Amino acid sequence: MPGDPHGNIGLANTKIRLYLRESNTRWRDMGSARLTIMRPSPPDLSSGTSASGESLARPSSAHHGINEKRIVVRGKTKGEVLLDATLGETCFERVGRQGIAVSVWEDIVGPNGEVGTVGAVGGVGAGRAKVYMIQMKGEAETTYTFSIVGRLRY
Repeated sequence: MPGDPHGNIGLANTKIRLYLRESNTRWRDMGSARLTIMRPSPPDLSSGTSASGESLARPSSAHHGINEKRIVVRGKTKGEVLLDATLGETCFERVGRQGIAVSVWEDIVGPNGEVGTVGAVGGVGAGRAKVYMIQMKGEAETTYTFSIVGRLRY
């Protein structure tokens, strides 16, 4: 939708269920939510945020500029923002028939604001990946959503 002032690409306020991966076999249910997929906002390089206030934290330099989409997940009951990230198409992966896994890279920021330092807790590394799963009502809706945000790699 080129004329859409909000940058919506085709999904706005779609009903989903959001999960956060706690371990390889355990997902924490974060409840019912609404998913909106938009074009990324133009960055304001001086403040470290985009024009809409989203953080410019990116998945990694390997994902910059490759069909990026901004996904916003809001809680259904209180309307709180559960996830707001701009991600490349390689950050999305199908999970079964009704799920899409979303890998979000979070840079470790030191006490002086330097990015990629050793974290106070954890190990040595430039950041941590959180994996969310978006569960949708049906397979057709999941296929359509994945066609907007991701790409098949097999």
